[in-house]
Amino acid sequence: MPHYNLAFVLAVWLASVVWSAPAPASFEPSCQPNESCWPTEAEWQSLNASIGGHLIPVIHPGQQCFPGAHLDLPKCLVYESSMFLTEYRSSEPALTMYSNWMSCGDSSLVCPTLPVVNLVPQLLGVCKAGNIPVYAVVVLSADDVSKAVVFAKQHRLAVNIKNTGHDVMGRNTSPNSLTLWTHKMTDNRVVKNFQPEQCPDASYKGPAMTMAAGVKFETAYETAQKSNVNILGPFYSGIGAVGGWMQGSGYGVLSNTFGVASDLALEYKVVLADGSLVVANECQHPDLFWALRGGGAGTFGVVVEATAKAIEGPLHLQGVMLKVLALDLRGLMLAWSEQAERLADDGWSSYNLLYPEGIEFYFANAKLTKEEGDASFQKFVDAISKFVIIKLKFSEEYDNYLPYNNEQAIKREYFGGFSFSIGTRLMPRSQFETPQSREQLIDTYISGMSRRKPLNIAVPDVIVTASTPIRDDGGATAFNPRWRKEGLWLMDYVTIWIDGVATNSDTHEYNKAIGDAATKLGAITHGGPISYSNEAEYTISDWQTAFWGEHYPRLLDIKHKYDPDMLFRCWKCVGWTEEMAERDPKFKCYKTF
Repeated sequence: MPHYNLAFVLAVWLASVVWSAPAPASFEPSCQPNESCWPTEAEWQSLNASIGGHLIPVIHPGQQCFPGAHLDLPKCLVYESSMFLTEYRSSEPALTMYSNWMSCGDSSLVCPTLPVVNLVPQLLGVCKAGNIPVYAVVVLSADDVSKAVVFAKQHRLAVNIKNTGHDVMGRNTSPNSLTLWTHKMTDNRVVKNFQPEQCPDASYKGPAMTMAAGVKFETAYETAQKSNVNILGPFYSGIGAVGGWMQGSGYGVLSNTFGVASDLALEYKVVLADGSLVVANECQHPDLFWALRGGGAGTFGVVVEATAKAIEGPLHLQGVMLKVLALDLRGLMLAWSEQAERLADDGWSSYNLLYPEGIEFYFANAKLTKEEGDASFQKFVDAISKFVIIKLKFSEEYDNYLPYNNEQAIKREYFGGFSFSIGTRLMPRSQFETPQSREQLIDTYISGMSRRKPLNIAVPDVIVTASTPIRDDGGATAFNPRWRKEGLWLMDYVTIWIDGVATNSDTHEYNKAIGDAATKLGAITHGGPISYSNEAEYTISDWQTAFWGEHYPRLLDIKHKYDPDMLFRCWKCVGWTEEMAERDPKFKCYKTF
C-alpha cells in the first residue's frame, strides 16, 4: 500500500473543498409575458421607484417613423440620418451595433426606413421590434444593478448587460427581457499608486486607471494622456473599456509588449446574482478575480467598476501604415508568413485588412527604438516587395497612445447598423515552422476569402498579430493558455449586409459560409482549433476548449459557485448548454439564422 505525506493529502483535500462548487439547480427557462411569473405593471413601477425612476420602456427608435403611438417626425429624422453611426447606436438602449441580432435573420423584423429622403411617415411596411428587451435600467450606481438583479431573479427574467452594444454574438439583447444599460456610468480616473482593497501585500503597486462600466476607450485614452500614462486598449476605441473586451482577455496595439487585458486587470467591483456587491482582486474573492481575467463578460456577475494597470509615459510607440496592391496575393501572404515570428518577436503588433486586390497593414511597436524599428520593418518590406505595388507608407513615433490612436488607428465610425458575421481562428507558432505548413495555412485562408458575400461587397477580412510576451503566467488568469503560449495570428473572416435587402435564405448562407470557412481553418490548426470568445462565429462547436482550453472546468465550477441558478446566461458563455438553446426563449433568435 503506498504511503502519502500527510501534508500532501491535506492539500489535496483542501483543493477539492475549494473547487467543489455546488452544482447548478435544475435549469428553468426565462419567464415570458403570458406566464404568472411575469411582473405586473405595479411591480414594474415598484422597481422603478426603488431605483429613482431609472427604469425605461425599450422602444425601437425606428418606430418614430411609422404611424402609431410613437410617431415623432423630428426624432424620426435624427434616426434616419444617424442609424449607421456607432455613436448614435451606442446611445440608444434598444439598438445593438449589429442589426442582425435585432432582426434575428428574419427580414420582416426590421423598420424599413429610407434614410434622409423624406420627412413623412413610412406608409409602406410595419416597424417590428424584433429581438429587443421590454425594459432597461439606466444604471447610474451599483445599487441600481443590485435591485434590478434581485427583481429579475424573483421573476425569473432574462437579463442582458449592455454598454455600447458591440457584442458580435448578440449576447447583449434578447426578447421579453430586462437590460442593464451601463452606458451612463462614465466615471474614470488615474490612480498614481493603486492599492487593491484589503490587499496590503498586492503584487503590483503603481499607476492604474479605475473605470466605471460605461466608459469607452476613447475617453480612457484621453484621461490617461492628461496624467502622462497609457492604458492598454483595442484597435478600435469606440467600444467599452470594462465589459467584454477587458473580461474576455482583449488584445490591442500594445499587447505584444505589455500583454492582454487579463494581464493588466487589478480589481473588479461586481454585483453578484444574489444582488450583493463584492470586490474581486488577488486578496478578496480571488477565484472570481481569476475568472473575470479572461473568462468572459456577462456570466459571473455585473461588473460595475474595474481597475487596470496603466503604463508610465512617455511611451515610445512607432506606428507604420503600409497600403499595398497585390500583384500576387498568395505570394504576398506567404512572404508575410515567413516574417511573422520575427516581426512578433521584434515587438510588432499589427491589424491588417485583406481585400482581394491588396492589404492595408497597420503596424505598431513599443519595444524598439525608432532606428531599430525602421531596420526591422524594412526587412518585412523587402520580403514582400516583389509581390506588391506600394500605395502608401507612413511612419511616425508617438509619446502617448492617444495621438497614435487619433492618427493611425482604424476609423470605423460608420461601421454600425449593418448585419455582421465573423468567424475567427487563432494560428499557433507551429503553423509557421515549415514551408509546407505555411502554404497550407495561406491556401486555406485564401479559399475562405472567396466565400459568397452580398452583392460582392468588398468588406475586408482581417489578420491580427495576437502574440503576448507573457508565454506562461502559471495559470494566474483564465486566458486560454494555448493562446498565451502559442498564439501568433488571429485570422478573421467578416461579412456584412443590410437588413431588409438580404432575404432570410441569404442571411443563412452568409452565416454558414463564415462558419464553414472558420471551421476549415480550425481543422488544420496544430493541436486543435483556438478561437476568441469576443469575435467567434455563433455556430462554433467545441467552444469551451476553443475559447478557454484546459481552464474551462475551473471556470464552470466558479460559475456554479457564484451563480448557481444561472441568472446570467448568454450564448456560449461559461455555463451555457444546448438545453438552454432549445428551451429558453431568451435564445430563440439563434434558431432563426
